[in-house]
Amino acid sequence: MLSHVEEVEVPAVVGLHMHDAIKNLSFHRLNVRILAEKEEQDLPEGLILTQTPAAGKKVKPQQSIFLVTTRQPPKPRAASFFGLTKNEAQALAQQRGLTLKYAELESMLPQGTCIAQSAEPGAELPDKTVAVLFSQGSSTIRLFPDIKGKSLEEVTSFFQPYDIQVIVSPPVSSGIISDQRPLPGTLIDLKKPPTVHLALNS
Repeated sequence: MLSHVEEVEVPAVVGLHMHDAIKNLSFHRLNVRILAEKEEQDLPEGLILTQTPAAGKKVKPQQSIFLVTTRQPPKPRAASFFGLTKNEAQALAQQRGLTLKYAELESMLPQGTCIAQSAEPGAELPDKTVAVLFSQGSSTIRLFPDIKGKSLEEVTSFFQPYDIQVIVSPPVSSGIISDQRPLPGTLIDLKKPPTVHLALNS
């Protein structure tokens, strides 16, 4: 005499979240096995993509149902761009799958190198974008100051580090400046220091 073999029908769990799928399968006295996790950027994590056996199949109680679930890809992390040139930074960004937004700022640091970035190295990035700030170098263009009323000794000391030659007419060793050339507000280039002509109060 043949004995009756109990069977249960496999419920449909594709499209359910893992938590709900486990509850449903457990209710039908079926076991759960995760066969694989598939990275899906646009789907929530833990969603059931496929099941084996398929829904509607008759199986024995306690049989394992194999599931493939979704997994969010790891969030990109910021690299360290400090000190890199634009070409080096762009190459590193492409290697890491990142997008750079460039800006420049006058700085005493070497021209053309990265001096700041919007995210700390290793920090998670919500949109794969890092803003990077590059040095323009230090400008040598300056406005010539108004030095009238200053002492000759003070002005000579001020100009000395810039290799600016000072000529006083008539030649004297001390006094208060009454006139100057270049005039106040004149643009000068420290790469080509001007000769400064001064007149002193008599």
